[in-house]
Amino acid sequence: MAKRVAADTITQITGAAGFREQLGVPSPAPTAQEIIEKTRERLKKEVIAADAYLDAADPENERTIEARQKDVLQAGENLKMFEDLLKTVPVGFKLAPVFYSRITMEENNAIKEQYSFHVRPRFMKFVGENYGADLKALGVSDEGIERMKGGLDPEDANGNKYILNVDHIIERAGSGKMGKTPSVDPDQPGAKPTLEINHFGNFVLLPETVHEYKNKLNDLQLASDMPFGKGKWIIMMVPERDAVHHGFVAQPQPAGSKMASITGHPAGQRHNEYIVEVTSKLLAEMKDTGTIRPIVRGLVAEADQEGKTVAEMADLEARQKKPGLRQKFNAAVAKDPQMDMIVNGLVRPAVKDVAENVSQLFRKLSRDTSDRYKEQAFWDFARFFRSAAVKELRQDVEALPVVEAADMVRTFNLLEKDINALADRLDAAGKARRAANPNPVSSNDNSGKKPFRKPGGGNGGSRVKRPGERN
Repeated sequence: MAKRVAADTITQITGAAGFREQLGVPSPAPTAQEIIEKTRERLKKEVIAADAYLDAADPENERTIEARQKDVLQAGENLKMFEDLLKTVPVGFKLAPVFYSRITMEENNAIKEQYSFHVRPRFMKFVGENYGADLKALGVSDEGIERMKGGLDPEDANGNKYILNVDHIIERAGSGKMGKTPSVDPDQPGAKPTLEINHFGNFVLLPETVHEYKNKLNDLQLASDMPFGKGKWIIMMVPERDAVHHGFVAQPQPAGSKMASITGHPAGQRHNEYIVEVTSKLLAEMKDTGTIRPIVRGLVAEADQEGKTVAEMADLEARQKKPGLRQKFNAAVAKDPQMDMIVNGLVRPAVKDVAENVSQLFRKLSRDTSDRYKEQAFWDFARFFRSAAVKELRQDVEALPVVEAADMVRTFNLLEKDINALADRLDAAGKARRAANPNPVSSNDNSGKKPFRKPGGGNGGSRVKRPGERN
């Protein structure tokens, strides 16, 4: 992508033949005001149509009076929402014409996979290292900025995750050829090519409340309802970029505004599942970086001769103040900037983060299992900890001769014992309950046998309903 996406470049970028695949698209692009008027007229017609349908005869009784009344209310709410959005554009953003070129779900999923597990950690690092002042202005703590420098999501001083979103300015689902074309990101010279829609110049870090504004505006224009291969002009919330505001971090919203808050919340089970998968993918990338794979194989062979894992042997050597596996590994990594970046810049912070987050969640859940919901939360955690995803991560980490790997090995070995002990106590309590009440109406015992939920999850928006849309 030659240009960073901004309010003054997005119309040109998405209107170019290299972006669009559709034929017959009007050129030049309509103005923002022309799109606004067209959208306003459609929403007004929906209000009129819903009113007319409410009073119309319906011999086949396709929709009840109550359903049609809801259509009238929804149509009115959509029109009002659109007018309200036009009056409350977030500070630092403009409404600009954007050509939305619909891609397939499979293509969208491929973009998301690359973004979530390869690009996102690097973008966090890029912003943390280069735009700390803007992060502080948004309300991110010093602790949060330091985490971002390691490719991690920012947290406040109490360990709560900020409610922030990395937004694709040109949307994944409407990315046209940008969602299919790989090239080297100009903001990451020397890096491997990534899909152009996943280049840093198409990202902005913003409060989730600001992201919801964008989603509502897109939904009111039926952007994502188009079938694959179709496209149209819409207005979209786009960040401004200038000499003062680079556009990678949203500008602060006015104090008291509902879009101003980035208040944090404790990390839960889904976050743990996500960071385990991210760390596993980073480790897989690491193995294919420079000469790391043969180096690690040699270290594993040395450790095997002593009947230890690489992490255990390196930790023992460090405590005995002997040169060994850790020194060999660090010396090799230091010779290659690419290896140094992924090992020290991304993998080590990620391994440390996983150990801290997983153990922190266990401590929280194990304090109180006094009712069936709290007990269920523990069983969900236990199932996650015993999953193939965590098992594979533990095996990969055991082959790393770094401090964070040794710490994680110790932490997870202790956690395993504590989890098994609590599980045994809960199982015994469950058997006692069943013995006392052999015919219960319902039981939550053995809830840990439910299937493990796949890690990940999307950054879903707030879907605006249309009149006549069924739930």
